[in-house]
Amino acid sequence: IGYRSIMAGKDGRAASPRRRSAAAAQSQAGRQKEKERSPSPRRTSAAKPQAKSFATQPDGRAIPPESPSRPLELLSLLVFMLAAIFAALSYKHGARSQHVTSHLILLAAVSVAVFFATMRVIPVCVSYHMRKNLVGRDINKKGTQGGEGSVPEAIGLAPGIVLVSGALVYQTLMLTLRTDTTPYDEAWHMEFNAGVVSVLFMVLLGFVDDVLDIPWRAKIVLPVFSALPLLASYRHGTDVVVPPPLRAYVPEVPGISVDGILYLGPIYKFYMVLVVVFCSNSINILAGCNGVEAGQSFVIGVGALVLNLLNVCSDDKNTAANHMLSASMLAPFLAATYALLMHNWYPSRVFVGDTYTYLAGMCLGAAGVLGHFSETMLIFFAPQVFNFIYSVPQLLKIVPCPRHRLPTFDTKTGLLTATPNYNLINLLLHIFGPCTEKDLTIRVLVVQVLSIAFGFGVRRALYELGWVL
Repeated sequence: IGYRSIMAGKDGRAASPRRRSAAAAQSQAGRQKEKERSPSPRRTSAAKPQAKSFATQPDGRAIPPESPSRPLELLSLLVFMLAAIFAALSYKHGARSQHVTSHLILLAAVSVAVFFATMRVIPVCVSYHMRKNLVGRDINKKGTQGGEGSVPEAIGLAPGIVLVSGALVYQTLMLTLRTDTTPYDEAWHMEFNAGVVSVLFMVLLGFVDDVLDIPWRAKIVLPVFSALPLLASYRHGTDVVVPPPLRAYVPEVPGISVDGILYLGPIYKFYMVLVVVFCSNSINILAGCNGVEAGQSFVIGVGALVLNLLNVCSDDKNTAANHMLSASMLAPFLAATYALLMHNWYPSRVFVGDTYTYLAGMCLGAAGVLGHFSETMLIFFAPQVFNFIYSVPQLLKIVPCPRHRLPTFDTKTGLLTATPNYNLINLLLHIFGPCTEKDLTIRVLVVQVLSIAFGFGVRRALYELGWVL
């Protein structure tokens, strides 16, 4: 058909030899242009691996793929640590820890799957976000080559999606493998569902904030609604044990204070809401450097998970079930966070956005509330508590508050210097002097590790006094 159309005239009759030669030359020129327009087989084969990893930035600079060796190192480390924990639990508690060991093995398997799934989903989110121009600039590298390119934002959506999916798969497997001797009843699964719903609500809120930039007033109010599923499913008491040294100073009031126990009722549930709202916003406030948001969340999560693993075989069945519930939320969260941290660590290839900070705060807060160690969790959040109190003058507009309360980057020295902004990041620069962005993130994480150690120390000291946090 193509040959006839070339060799025929406009009226369908056979063309003259001159017309045929002109048409053939025109067709050959068209094929030559088409050949030049389409990439060669060598170029096509060379471009395929890049499409599988990351998209190209709008300025033409490609985002480098991640090395595959680090996930294997994490996997081997995770398997080794869990094997040691399982051996210790089995040796110490014998047959009583069999159901705990089986559920921890299932939880470890799901967490490893969440890690690798997050590693695969992040490049997909990067491609879609850059296609929709959901990108930003790295302010702390302004004036250098690293600050000229566009970095995809709101990539916290990737671990959020995988985390919620992994949690649902884990619960489905638990119900499938459930036996009559399993201590985790329907109420346990209802609380787990409430935690997942709260996390999912915060993922949605964070992504909306990244896209629409909602005001601070809404950011404070909306997490209250995300905490409602936790309140609706809460099935434990609202009483607080007064430490023995303080009982002499607490008067006996019928219905309120009896035998060293304070019955708080709705006040305790209001306290739960405040804890969740604070955790959801505190990580979002302590941010601005590559890896600091995911790094602090990972450190806090590790500390809380260690606390869970030390209590999952407690003699008190309720305590053991509560800590298993908390661990079931934290282990997949840590796996997804580590995968994100591998891409967000200095020099960052992605920005986590408010999507991740709200997700992390809600997950950690819900784990503390459901595990009944919210007081210890607040001690773990000591840097975030200090940063919030220190930032109050700027947050309340008493002192001028810029949009980005970040340090200043010196292009000559390559160091970050402090600015007159009230936050922990600038305070560390004031105390210890200018440093690189990577070193500044490490300073924040060192402070976070010290707060975790302090929390375990306080918990142990109060335990010696007869008060368990």
